[in-house]
Amino acid sequence: MNKLLFAVLFVSTLGCLDYTSVTTIKPDGSGSLSFELNIPVKEGNKITFEGFETRLDTTSGWKTKSFLVDTLDSTQRLRVNGEFSSIVDIGSPMGNREFMGFSPDSFAFSRQEIESGYRYHYYRSFGFDKNRDVQVSISLPDAGGFVWREELILPGQIVSHNADEERDGKLIWERSTSEVLEKGLVIDVIWEVPG
Repeated sequence: MNKLLFAVLFVSTLGCLDYTSVTTIKPDGSGSLSFELNIPVKEGNKITFEGFETRLDTTSGWKTKSFLVDTLDSTQRLRVNGEFSSIVDIGSPMGNREFMGFSPDSFAFSRQEIESGYRYHYYRSFGFDKNRDVQVSISLPDAGGFVWREELILPGQIVSHNADEERDGKLIWERSTSEVLEKGLVIDVIWEVPG
């Protein structure tokens, strides 16, 4: 697992990966998560993901449903689909709150009873901890061409959000990977579910 995290950390610090995550949260806080990493690799250089699937399943409240690693042209792809019993228990998709230097307080989820049912607040922030002893260097000419995309599917009525767009029942945040690593990304959503 540490080798994987180091490899992803290395290509991430260069801004050289496409990341897509789709999270569905049900009224009880359970749900599903699928994410995909697309990492460009040179011929003969491959990133090993062995042991990653079982490491994910040791995370409290997480169960991997499918795990696929393949290579298409010069891109290595990792796809993971799974379910969680509570969004609070999984913390981050990688099952490690320290993943890529994200702050432990970068996640919050609350449920409040209101007259018409329940109000939920979901907050997650991404950003590289610049205080760590790792140099972030985005030097590749095409580093801005890689995309970090988050999609969130929620039950009930959206009260407020900071998504880039709302389409087909999804909230979508989309940035260049290098921008997320340099400036961060905040997901902040409030919604209500009749009770």
